[in-house]
Amino acid sequence: MPRLLLWSGSVCAATGFGRVARTICEALSEDWEIVQVGLNHPDRLIEHDYVQIHTPEGDEPTGLKQARDLYLEEDFDLFIVIQDLHITSQWASSFSAAKIVRRMQSKPPIPVIYHYPVDGPMLGDVDFLHFADHSISATHWGVDALAPLLPTIEVDVIPHATDTSIFYPLSVPERTALKREIFGIHPTDEILAVLSVGVNSVRKDHFTSLAAIQELNRHQPKGKLYLQTKGVANGMDIYAQAASLELSSLDYHIADASLLGCSDEALNRLYNAADCLLFSSRREGFGIPMIEAMAAGIPVLAPDYGPFSEVLGQGDFGYLHTPSGLVWLRDDHRGPSWQSSAQTVARYLEFFHTAMVEAWDAPPDKIKNATEHIKSTYSLEVVTRLWKDKIKEIIYEG
Repeated sequence: MPRLLLWSGSVCAATGFGRVARTICEALSEDWEIVQVGLNHPDRLIEHDYVQIHTPEGDEPTGLKQARDLYLEEDFDLFIVIQDLHITSQWASSFSAAKIVRRMQSKPPIPVIYHYPVDGPMLGDVDFLHFADHSISATHWGVDALAPLLPTIEVDVIPHATDTSIFYPLSVPERTALKREIFGIHPTDEILAVLSVGVNSVRKDHFTSLAAIQELNRHQPKGKLYLQTKGVANGMDIYAQAASLELSSLDYHIADASLLGCSDEALNRLYNAADCLLFSSRREGFGIPMIEAMAAGIPVLAPDYGPFSEVLGQGDFGYLHTPSGLVWLRDDHRGPSWQSSAQTVARYLEFFHTAMVEAWDAPPDKIKNATEHIKSTYSLEVVTRLWKDKIKEIIYEG
C-alpha cells in the first residue's frame, strides 16, 4: 500500500490550502494511505478507509514536530507540503537535518513535493525549496517572481481548482430571488450587488472596498457591498472603518457567518446573488474566490498584478484596475504590496452599474468567455489530471 504524508498549516480548513489538499487526495487511487498533519482538522479530506489524522498539539500548533518526526521515523512513498514560503523557510534546516539522519540510517529516500503560492516580491524566504525534491507553484507569475532567487531550481505550475459541478450559474429567476434574500435588493431596484470574499486582514484591505462604495454612492444609491468575512478579526474592525466613512447599513453588509463556516453550495448561491466580485487585496497568492465566481458566471474586478492578471488573462476574462502604487506590509505577508485606489475601483463599479441598468452586452460576453476559460484551465477535472500525472511521474517513473 503506497503511503502519503500530507502536511499543511490549514489542510482541512475551507481555504486555498484545503482545496489544494483535497484535489491532490482525489488524484490518488483508493489504495493510498494518507497521513494528514495540519491545523483545523474537523474531518478527513476524503472518505476512504486509509486516512490517519494527526492534530497538532497546543505547544506546536503548526504541526512541525509531528510532521518532522513522521518524516524521520516512518517510510512514505511521498511527502507533500502545502504552505506559504515565509513560514516554511523557518523549517528548512530542521527537515534538511532529518533528511541527513534518514540517509545515515540507510532509510529509503522520501520524495518531497512543495506546493506554494507567491503573493508578491519575496525577501529571500526560499530555503524550503532547496530541501524539496519537486517544487510546484500555483501560478506562472509566481515562478517568474522567484526566478532571481532560484536560478538552479526547476519549478512546475499546477493552479488551484474549482468544482464546476458546484460552482455554476443559476437561472435568472433564482439569481434575482437570491439577490433580494442575501443583499436585500428588490428586483425593481437599480442597485449593484458587490461581493467581497476574504478574511478581514490588512492584506485584504476591505477599507478600500468600503471607500469605493462610498464614492459610488456619493450622489445617489447605486451599489451595496456584501463582505463575506468576520467584522472584527486580526486587529481589524470593519464596523469602525465603515463608521469612519459614515457609511449606512444601506451601503454595506457583513456576513452573519465567517467564510470558513460556509459550504461550497452556499458560496455558489452567494456568488449568484452578486453582480460582481471585488478584490482590493494588497497581496494575493492566487485568489480562489476569483475562479469560483467566474465559474458561477459573475464578473471579477481585481487589481492588475500577479495572479489576478494571469487568471483573468490580462483582462480578457475579467476587469483589472490599476493600483495607485506600492505600500509596505508589516504583518506575516510582509514586503512591498499593491495599493488599490477607491476612486479607480468606483469608476469600474459605475461601469458595472450602467451596464446593468442599460443592459449592455459587454459584461455578458466577457462572463461567458470567463466561464469557458475556467472549465478548460481551472476545473477540478483538469487540475486533478495534472496532479495525477505529476505524482505518477515522481512515484512510478522517477
